[in-house]
Amino acid sequence: MRIDLYATRDDGKNWAKWSTHEGRESPLKVALDTRLNSNMDGEYGFRLVAVSGAGLSDGAPQPGSAPDARVHLDTIPPVIKVFQPTADSTNKNTLILHWEATDKNFGKEPVAIEYSESASGPWKPVLNPDGLLPVSVGALRKIPNTGTYGWQLPNNLATPKVYLRFTAWDLAGNRSEVTTPHPILVDLMKPKARLQGISISGR
Repeated sequence: MRIDLYATRDDGKNWAKWSTHEGRESPLKVALDTRLNSNMDGEYGFRLVAVSGAGLSDGAPQPGSAPDARVHLDTIPPVIKVFQPTADSTNKNTLILHWEATDKNFGKEPVAIEYSESASGPWKPVLNPDGLLPVSVGALRKIPNTGTYGWQLPNNLATPKVYLRFTAWDLAGNRSEVTTPHPILVDLMKPKARLQGISISGR
């Protein structure tokens, strides 16, 4: 006995024989990166057809037949653009971070933002109020992809400039990361001047 695997890319409207497997093979390993499959990403539907040694089977699925199983393949990582932060005019000591992250398969909270006083790290989450605890990737808290985040600056920054790192994950686990190439000024102190006196020049 053998197993014929049929696939559809349009939810059963059209079917094609994808591959043939020995009847004893379990689980089936399916190669999607074939030369005839130029666009791997997207929806797949599959149906198995058992074929006896005499060639008897239920036949290939007909147009309009529903798949037995559906799979969505996503191999494309998110795209991230980072923009210049701006001061928050309503909240003291708060910097508004701006970014744009795009992907077809984002979850509810796909973005993480970190900062570092050095280009080589260590990296700390902007969501950590005290800014003291570096975190591992597994523990890194994520936020919704709103494009803006109000970061209340920690009090213990050793420098008025920091690097920012934005990371985004999609539901398939694809990951992208963008780090600002130059440190960002985070000194939000407003300069003040006071007149000390007036003197007449030339006398």
